[in-house]
Amino acid sequence: MLPNLKFIVGCMGGAVFASTLSPLSSQAQIAVPSVPPATASSTAPRPIAKSLFRAFIQGKYGFINAAGAVVIAPQFEEASDFSEGFAAVKSNGKWGYINSTGQWIAPPKYTQAEPFSEGLAGVALEDDVGYINTSGQLVIPHKYYIGGNFSEGLVRVLVDQKKYGYLNKSGQLVIPPQFDLAFDFVQGRARVVNQGRAGYIDTTGKLTIPAYFYEGSDFSEGTAAVETTEKWRFITLAGQLALPQKFDKAWAFSEGLALVRSGLKYGYINPAGQYVIQPQFDRAGHFSEGLAWVTIGDKNGFVDQQGRIVVPTLYDDARAFEGGLAWVRHGEREGYINPQGNAVWIGTP
Repeated sequence: MLPNLKFIVGCMGGAVFASTLSPLSSQAQIAVPSVPPATASSTAPRPIAKSLFRAFIQGKYGFINAAGAVVIAPQFEEASDFSEGFAAVKSNGKWGYINSTGQWIAPPKYTQAEPFSEGLAGVALEDDVGYINTSGQLVIPHKYYIGGNFSEGLVRVLVDQKKYGYLNKSGQLVIPPQFDLAFDFVQGRARVVNQGRAGYIDTTGKLTIPAYFYEGSDFSEGTAAVETTEKWRFITLAGQLALPQKFDKAWAFSEGLALVRSGLKYGYINPAGQYVIQPQFDRAGHFSEGLAWVTIGDKNGFVDQQGRIVVPTLYDDARAFEGGLAWVRHGEREGYINPQGNAVWIGTP
């Protein structure tokens, strides 16, 4: 797994906002963001479908294809997933990038490296972050303490270790540094945080939804899940209430369904706020390629959008389907399965 010390992917479950919702009391205690028990945040889709998969083979990382055949021999100390046709890999203690044939497009010289997004990737030399293109050329100088991933033409950066602002692809600081925390743009909105309160800006930097709330998700499918003084609600891009229902916890919509928690159990609702899959799981993830991982007891399997278990709950760990395969772990062995639950590749302990 890539280290993520310089690159903040999102330490807050999401920002919350809505002009029709009551703002937090000035005396309200801001909840400390925690790692959610299920992954359901929305991110911008990759423009190139995943076709190669990271595999740990005899102590090194290589890559397999969707049929389970090794196409890039295990040789790397660490590796990221492929994104936009390239993968960050670690060799001799440094990070670089390879293409889908295993050829270097940027030699291993970086202390950290992020996936490519919109044709650019964040890389760190010691303490400074810059951005390279798919030819390995530095296009934005190493001068930022923390950098994110490009989304909708903009990327968040920490300037002078003080405040976050946004750069464009020319390296111009088009939204001045003014936020305590900042996140990627999704559907024309980016979550920002000041003084522990979260709101949303548009691509001009205008705060379109005031920073009133505890937590929330990125926008997805036109709505975002937000935490208010009245539990979790769903709001629109305009900051209006999208649904009257309230939930103990909620995540963004994915493939037409949203993961929500009622008490200690997880289920899924449709855009009308109606339960399509009743809360019954001990943990769960978002839908991807028609399936979602769920946990019953301490074992994981997959359900379809009707709530039918299509892959039995056999695994100690599981991740969402992507490119037709899902990563799973059973004991000390990890591998990939297809939507029918058949093993495509099984690693060695």
